[in-house]
Amino acid sequence: QLSGQITMQDTIPELSSKVLSNNVNALTETYNLINEEDLSQAVESMMEADKIHFFGVGSSLMTAMEAKSKFMRITNKTECSIDSHLQIMTAALMTERDVAILISYSGPTKDTIEIAKAAKESGAKTICITRFAKSPLTNYSDITL
Repeated sequence: QLSGQITMQDTIPELSSKVLSNNVNALTETYNLINEEDLSQAVESMMEADKIHFFGVGSSLMTAMEAKSKFMRITNKTECSIDSHLQIMTAALMTERDVAILISYSGPTKDTIEIAKAAKESGAKTICITRFAKSPLTNYSDITL
């Protein structure tokens, strides 16, 4: 959330300050939510995995695609399908050697929950990244970040 509402009357310095404040607040909030043990388990799971699949819908898909792009710089075992139907098929074909990383800000997105359920049923390790730790998505999560 923005610390100050952006308006059409904002000057460039005011707008810049509001955007900076918003980003600093988001980073601080994320830092305060980090559970070191869960993060270590997630990293270990990803290092041991044959494949790492990133999933998301809507704006969370953009985050999943960016994560795939960033991870491609260090490993060739990342995947991200942009179509929700392909995502559910991919999740259903995963194995216990794979890791599914599901990204959802809110957590109750129906498509993402179905993908998480399919990945979990296929035996994959599931890592959910969400703002709300007590969301329907985390019911299918081995690790919640």
